[in-house]
Amino acid sequence: KEWIFQNHQKAIQNALSVVQIENEPDTRVIRQPPRRSSSEKRLELLDSISRVQRQFFQSESKEVVFGGLLDALLELAESEYGFIGEVKYQDDGTMYLQTHAITDISWDGATKKLYEDNVQQGLKFFNMSTLFGKVMTDQVTVVANCPAKHPSAGGIPKGHPPLNHFLGVPFFRTGGKMNGMVGISNKPGGYSQADVDFLEPFTVTCSNLIHAYVQMQQNDELISTLEEKVKERTSE
Repeated sequence: KEWIFQNHQKAIQNALSVVQIENEPDTRVIRQPPRRSSSEKRLELLDSISRVQRQFFQSESKEVVFGGLLDALLELAESEYGFIGEVKYQDDGTMYLQTHAITDISWDGATKKLYEDNVQQGLKFFNMSTLFGKVMTDQVTVVANCPAKHPSAGGIPKGHPPLNHFLGVPFFRTGGKMNGMVGISNKPGGYSQADVDFLEPFTVTCSNLIHAYVQMQQNDELISTLEEKVKERTSE
């Protein structure tokens, strides 16, 4: 926060400036309505990241941690809906996406039930002939401000909420291995490189959190296996 304020102090102060207007015979001072600058949004994003990190260390559930992170992102990125997902692989090596947080965009009874039945453990998406599939298979950021005309567009089902703009950003572990992505949509006016840059600390946090949860799960499985072996040995 200190670094941001030192390097963007002027932008922050301008957002809170007071304008003096000459008006005969009196001089009126009119305060501009508060307007969040990019620096202020950056500070709010860092606050959100700090909050979810505290939740993680307090052993909150994945739904709470990633759900809070996604809610903050959608607000600051002025986006309508989105998801945070982990890249996983089937036994044959085929990749798929499993969500850790996703907006409820169900549009009928069947999709509502599908969402409610699977949101806690994570929804799984296997179709790579899509915009998010392009992010995963090519490991690249995808900006589509006219999704229907994008070469990788997979279409949307009948009744699905409109997809006007899409931004998908992959994130990576140290060493370059992709372990997930974030996708957001429908920012008024579309997305740009500035949005990608804004997301950098967010994607780093997502990558670290997903890696931490994977490690925790592996540790739990190892402990469970060791306990079983101890029981067997004790019985013998």
